[in-house]
Amino acid sequence: MAWLRWKSCMLGLGNVGVVAFYYPDRAEAWDKLCQAEFLGNFYPLTEELRLEAPLRPGETHCFGNAEAAYQALKSWPRAAEFRNLSGSEAFRKKRGLEAEGQADWTYGGFGSNMAGMFQVLRVKFAPGTAMHARLQQTGDAYLLEHNSKCGRDRFWSDNKDGDGLNWLGLQLMLLREESRQTKPWTAWIRKHVDVETGDVKDEVWQSTVRAAAKCLNQTMGSWQTRLLLRD
Repeated sequence: MAWLRWKSCMLGLGNVGVVAFYYPDRAEAWDKLCQAEFLGNFYPLTEELRLEAPLRPGETHCFGNAEAAYQALKSWPRAAEFRNLSGSEAFRKKRGLEAEGQADWTYGGFGSNMAGMFQVLRVKFAPGTAMHARLQQTGDAYLLEHNSKCGRDRFWSDNKDGDGLNWLGLQLMLLREESRQTKPWTAWIRKHVDVETGDVKDEVWQSTVRAAAKCLNQTMGSWQTRLLLRD
């Protein structure tokens, strides 16, 4: 796995690796560079993700990717319709159901988008699975969902320019440390972010998103230039 390097004195960890990902049903250049497309919610899973929601205890549904599972939480009584959908198809179906007034903003009873997403990720990267092992291989790197377009998503991604909140990257970093004895990122994140609500306590978290996005954008520019010169 390829890591980018950037300096962050505020973390007290010296040079920290950056692993960037996105995978909107296809591998972007940074997915290939960092070999981390598997972190993306749209990434197709070899083993179906089996999810149960508080709204209907004992009822389990299966999905081919994390995005389909997450979007299904917004219409859990119709979750079976999301089973065979790609990430893009699941997102479009969610929009259609919202237009019909069928959205469930309790996220299947988990209570919030943050709680719903975290449970989906917890199942996707459950201990003992191949996906858990791959997540652990990222070490202590900063995980960045790097968007390909400004204005598309300021909540889960970095919004391309670093002005996004990168909550997906944050949740993956928290999840990565759940099975570890030492949890440096978890302790640091909780100082600056309310991980249950997503409210930031200061500007420190956002500054790390901007720094990571800047590092990636600069690295991608030089990497693509080298590829052009090689051709």
